[in-house]
Formats: sequence, C-alpha cells, structure tokens
Amino acid sequence: MKITLSDLLIPAIVLGAASWWGYSSWSDHVEKGKVEQARVEASAREELALAEVARQHQATRALTAKLAEVGPVFTYQVQNALNASTGKAVIITGRLVDIEKQEGQYVLHLDDASTGALMLRYVLECEPRLAGPLIAQRAGLDTITAVVQVTSVEKAEFRLSGGKAGDKEPNPSRDDGAPFVAHGRCLEIVVR
Repeated sequence: MKITLSDLLIPAIVLGAASWWGYSSWSDHVEKGKVEQARVEASAREELALAEVARQHQATRALTAKLAEVGPVFTYQVQNALNASTGKAVIITGRLVDIEKQEGQYVLHLDDASTGALMLRYVLECEPRLAGPLIAQRAGLDTITAVVQVTSVEKAEFRLSGGKAGDKEPNPSRDDGAPFVAHGRCLEIVVR
C-alpha cells in the first residue's frame, strides 16, 4: 500500500486544528484563573483592612440587609439596625451619590447597597482627610465601605410631585414608600 501526500495532509490538518483549539482553551483558562485570583486577593486585602478598621472603632456590620425581609419597616427598626440609639459604630456599604462641602467639612450622600427594595440614604459628615481619597479617585467609584456613627434616622414622609398646569409650586403628597435618611459622621472609609 502506497502512502500519498493527501493521506498525511488530512491527519496533519486535523492534529494542527486540535492542537490550536487545545492551546487556545488552555490560554483562556489560565487567563480567567489569573483574573479570578487577583479578584480574590483584592477582596481578601479589603476584608483584612476592614477587619482592622472595625477592630479600631469596635464596629459591627449594620443589620440593614435583614430589614426588607420582615415586611413593613418602621423608623425604630432602622435605628436599631444602625445602632443609632447606642452611638456605637457600624460598618455600611453604599453607593456614592453626592459629595458636598459645608463649613470645611464634606458631606457624603450614600444609598445603602444592601437593603434591596428598602430605600435608605446616608448623609454623613466627613473630615477632609477621609473624603480626600474619594474626591481624588472620582472615576470608578461605585460603592464604598465605611465605618460610621449614626446619630439619627428619619423617614421622609412626603414627596413633591408636579401639580396641575399653571401651578407655580409642586404639591406635597404622602409617600408610604419614602426613603429613610440616616444622619451621622464618618469614622473611617475603606476605598476599594
């Protein structure tokens, strides 16, 4: 039996294609592994930094995530979840909405990232040394984790809505789904 060039060429092409596919799959797997390892390491560093900050301020995690599970939420429940009555520090995670400057201090506005359907806004006084990294980082800020001391919690009971045509001022109306607003101060911020 005589071996021709076509008898060798087809297996060589199949072997080459299989080798290329195997190498490509392996490369993708290695790259995904590196990305996942970097994410895990960054998360571990953040957790260590947060644990150290929590230890320094004797802070515990805020229990706001469990509030939406119980049905209607009342102000006293939010106060308890944030230790507002005890003055103890809590760790919160929120989406940065705004930063304003008032009398040499910064005021951070954060929406709680753990409450789901419950709307909770933090309005936190923050020293320039703590707000500085947030202001410098600007882009790429999604959520921040902070150790805060909440001093008061209130529910915004009314919302403004447009009136009839020709009205100069909006009409206030009762809003049962209105957000809770927690006021306090930043003790420490963990920048991601």
